[in-house]
Amino acid sequence: GAIGEPFWIHHQLLSGFDWFNSTGWHHKLPRFQIHQYGMHNFDILAVWLGRQPTSIFAQATRRPNQVYKGDMMTAVSCRYHDQLQAMLQETNALHPARPWATHFEIHGTKGCIVSSNIDRISIYNDQTGADGQHHTFGISWFPDAFAYPMYELMTAILDGLEPAHAA
Repeated sequence: GAIGEPFWIHHQLLSGFDWFNSTGWHHKLPRFQIHQYGMHNFDILAVWLGRQPTSIFAQATRRPNQVYKGDMMTAVSCRYHDQLQAMLQETNALHPARPWATHFEIHGTKGCIVSSNIDRISIYNDQTGADGQHHTFGISWFPDAFAYPMYELMTAILDGLEPAHAA
């Protein structure tokens, strides 16, 4: 509730996967980016918002001379209702010397949440003003990001229920 009701989300992933991992099974996928990464970001949106989009528009593109068969760059727009939209921009086609990066912003009726590289999250709202509250985490994307989805799956199996992240 710190930012009120969300109305606009932007999530961006920037990496150079194509150069250093071109021998695995996934380099043959016709839709690499959406299969490999998109599903995680749709899950993130579902957790943040507690709902699924009513419509999705996606564009997928290849980098010139890329090794992977499928797309490596995507732009996805998710619409939930007239006053809520989420944008996902992802690329795994950047130069390998460029550091991997991610950025997200969630804007709401009373403030916003901003994060770069998942290790620091800043909350700006009507009470705290422009300074915001800054939170840092001693975790990493891998393996820490997999703890909740695996817990959810194992609990659902034990309880005989469908997991929240079922396809």
